[in-house]
Amino acid sequence: MNNKICYLILVFSSLLAASCDQFLEEENRSSLDNDNFFLSADDAFSAVNNLYRSGVPSFYDAGSAYMGPVIMYGGYLSGLFDNQYKGQEKFIQDAQNLTIHPVTSSSQLLSIWQNCYRAISRANTALAYIPETPGLTEAESAQLTAESRFFRSLNYFHLVKMFGRVPLVTEP
Repeated sequence: MNNKICYLILVFSSLLAASCDQFLEEENRSSLDNDNFFLSADDAFSAVNNLYRSGVPSFYDAGSAYMGPVIMYGGYLSGLFDNQYKGQEKFIQDAQNLTIHPVTSSSQLLSIWQNCYRAISRANTALAYIPETPGLTEAESAQLTAESRFFRSLNYFHLVKMFGRVPLVTEP
């Protein structure tokens, strides 16, 4: 009887030692990282196509009927144009009165900052990985690199126009 218990303990402990570590490891298939994304020419084109919808290009979409597109903020600040609904949108009213306050305007300003730097980060990633992407011709690589540099520059231009001196980030 004692041998059976020892045998069961030995078998049970060996099963525990050879547990299911690999069974519990999961491969994330819902998101991509840089190591498994830039594997084909289609991935490089997709990365650059995303820049057409990130940062400054997305500022042309109107947030609402009362607020207007984000790209118009500079026009409000300069007095170039008016918004008849400005009383309903505090940021527009403050912009036209040149009384932008960091507390009441923080969400609009933070949104501009984050969207531009997100697009800059995506452009930097594309610039770092496009030259190494298999399946691209030299002409395609040069075109995608130029487009990535343009969108990075466009977002920096908008940030400098809105905030003055901003940190320069050129690495992914």
